[in-house]
Amino acid sequence: MAEFGWTSSGLLAADAVISAGPCKLGGALVVSDGTNAVLLEIWDSPNSTTTSDIRLGEVSIGASPAAGALTQQVWFGDKGVTALKGLWADVTQTTGTIKFYVFYA
Repeated sequence: MAEFGWTSSGLLAADAVISAGPCKLGGALVVSDGTNAVLLEIWDSPNSTTTSDIRLGEVSIGASPAAGALTQQVWFGDKGVTALKGLWADVTQTTGTIKFYVFYA
């Protein structure tokens, strides 16, 4: 049984502050249209300034236009990963569509 009840960030499509304060990162789910490679990085940061912050996790999907929509997820176990400052989700892509959820407590 999980120690935490995870909260969803809601469906997102761009960089976002997930939490502005300390929390636990539980995981992430990313869906791409397959047009281009996408990378979702999740940082221990309350904002987009990540210069001296720690990257807690990432989800990467390669380009595969012939395959259509692609889904990738990552989970950090029942207890998650501690974020001392907050959670910032940073999306890297050139074109195409990406949708994602981040789960935290």
